Amino acid sequence: MATGLFTGCQEMNSRVEDQLDHINKRAEELDSAVNSGLDKVEDLDSTISAKTEKIRDLDSIVRKTGSRIDSIVTKSTEKVNFIRN
Repeated sequence: MATGLFTGCQEMNSRVEDQLDHINKRAEELDSAVNSGLDKVEDLDSTISAKTEKIRDLDSIVRKTGSRIDSIVTKSTEKVNFIRN
């Protein structure tokens, strides 16, 4: 009877170890998937930051160009008004 009990315990221990190995493997897979997702988020964040900087640069260029055009129009309008008077 003791041998049967010992064998039963060994089988149960083996099953528990198998289940723990399976759980550990799934945890590693999940960890890998989460890390992969985080890497993608970091890449996306980096891309967004770079694009935001480009937009700021373009906005600055547009503002400077608009300011120059306004200045040219103002000077031209003053000259036309001077000539007309």
